[in-house]
Amino acid sequence: MIEGAIERIHLAFESGAYDIDTYKERLRKAREDINNLDEEVRVLKRKASNQDAISNKERIEIINDFLERVENEKTEMELNKLYKKVIHGMLSVHIITL
Repeated sequence: MIEGAIERIHLAFESGAYDIDTYKERLRKAREDINNLDEEVRVLKRKASNQDAISNKERIEIINDFLERVENEKTEMELNKLYKKVIHGMLSVHIITL
């Protein structure tokens, strides 16, 4: 799509629709837009990568908390709360990383 924009700029210049100054300006603007979009993609990939790392860390913390507390809980109600916390935590983190 973006390469198509540059190709259309070249074709317009070759057909005489643009003078040299207009051609250079439109080409410069198209390349600037491409660079900006490439940078946005890099930033989003970096953010997604960081979210995955955080999500895995959260998973480990939830599991460790569960393992520490499950042996100490005596009532079924407290055990039920712990199990729900683990299930909810794993599902929530999984949904975020999709």
